[in-house]
Amino acid sequence: MAIAWLFAALSCNKPNGNEQKEKGLDIELTRDQVIGKWQVNQAKFAEDAKMSEWDFSTTTFEFMENGLFDSRGYFGNNEGVFTVSGNKVNTTLENKPFMTFLLTAIDEDKNVSVTATVESTGAKIWMICHKVKDVNGGGEPGVVSYETMFRQEQYVQQYLAKTYSELSNYLKLQLEIEGRICKGDFSDLNASSSTIKDLWVKAYKVVTDCAIALTYLPVSNPQNIMYYQYQFSALRGIIAYQLATTWGHAWFYNTPPEATDIPVICPGSQLLDSAYYDLLYSSEMTGSIPAGYIDNATALAFLSFVQLTRGRPETISPIVKDIQEKYGKKEVVFSFYYTDSITNQQTPLEVFNANTIQLLKDEAVGLLDKVIEGWKNIGLTYGYWQMLTRTKKAPSLVGCQEYQMLFPIPAYVIDADYNMKQNPGY
Repeated sequence: MAIAWLFAALSCNKPNGNEQKEKGLDIELTRDQVIGKWQVNQAKFAEDAKMSEWDFSTTTFEFMENGLFDSRGYFGNNEGVFTVSGNKVNTTLENKPFMTFLLTAIDEDKNVSVTATVESTGAKIWMICHKVKDVNGGGEPGVVSYETMFRQEQYVQQYLAKTYSELSNYLKLQLEIEGRICKGDFSDLNASSSTIKDLWVKAYKVVTDCAIALTYLPVSNPQNIMYYQYQFSALRGIIAYQLATTWGHAWFYNTPPEATDIPVICPGSQLLDSAYYDLLYSSEMTGSIPAGYIDNATALAFLSFVQLTRGRPETISPIVKDIQEKYGKKEVVFSFYYTDSITNQQTPLEVFNANTIQLLKDEAVGLLDKVIEGWKNIGLTYGYWQMLTRTKKAPSLVGCQEYQMLFPIPAYVIDADYNMKQNPGY
């Protein structure tokens, strides 16, 4: 997992009116593609920038493919988030627009120009950059490795928040697909579906984030390392459970693979075992946990789902007892949060409440009719579809075929890995 761009500004000159004409750089930037690193060797301000005091020799911009950037120097030490659209890199800092970088070509093999706009002031900066070699912290001066980045607790906090956001986006899309299925719309259930592909891609953003974090946390040893290991283990356990119950078998990895590696295919039973051990470990969390983050009782609630799916209902009652002792009859036990595309606001995605926790206990003791009726009263929420597939009631209650209780493996995955088998029926 390489760092995508590094802007290390070396000098600052005022504009002389003889700026080189820029040509379009025909390259698509995405968060999943490393396009190279560009190092600044000339920078100019627009006449109205009023920022001539900015000393570029002390400023470094580090852009990482995981969606974070770090700026040092003129701005102090700050971290933010970037998004990529075409050849634009839009950055935010403390939830406010920060800079928009536009990459355009001068000599594609040697140099590019970068136009940056400081959103808060409207200042324009024009920089000439030269291409430097891509490495992942392999000793090149100025390149920051994950090992170094994970030593900074602020970076780990933002990386964890990003992973939560990606898992929330995955679960939101999965619920949308499940909702359509439960209404008799099976149009998404084909290997060529862009929605199914998108769901798979979202899942592996979480898998990759957890693999990176849990690989580098022990090496970097940041402050509060145990808390972060608990958190990332819980997220890895949840996504492993989702992969097992959604596709039955899937790629999985606990350490970040090389770019050319095809991950190992794990059967559902192995994914569930991984989920079990990660969530069991995370259930040891103690102390105060920030709102919206998994605590020990939430880890136990997810563990209950895993144990029911593993065919271990006898373990559920004591787990649920611990959860109920902590939460009592609290209306909402836990929610993930995603950014609403219309309002741009953080919106809760409810996962557990007192009723769903009790239904896990009822299912464990065989009260299936009560469980089905209880879920019907609650409506389509997290866990409903898993209950239908776990109890084999989906065909009779929503009208799907038995094979449709598992989603199709996306066609591009089958094409990429000849060992990956498509689920029956697709």
